[in-house]
Amino acid sequence: MKKGYLCESCGKFSESVGPYIDGVTEIKPWKCPVCKKDACQHCYYKYATHFECCQGKTDEEIIEIADSNGFNFKDR
Repeated sequence: MKKGYLCESCGKFSESVGPYIDGVTEIKPWKCPVCKKDACQHCYYKYATHFECCQGKTDEEIIEIADSNGFNFKDR
């Protein structure tokens, strides 16, 4: 059986591949800081957001939204 998840945003399956050092760690989606839906490796665009969520916003605005939701892009 494969481990992974089905992204609620794009519907694609992201498989977790091992072996893992701790035997538990696996790939998991994160919440897009703008729309709060899953963001996976397939639907991710930049600064932890979806492409649609970036439209009409500057990079600075997206970074501010992401950082206010627990990410840390300002220090990079």
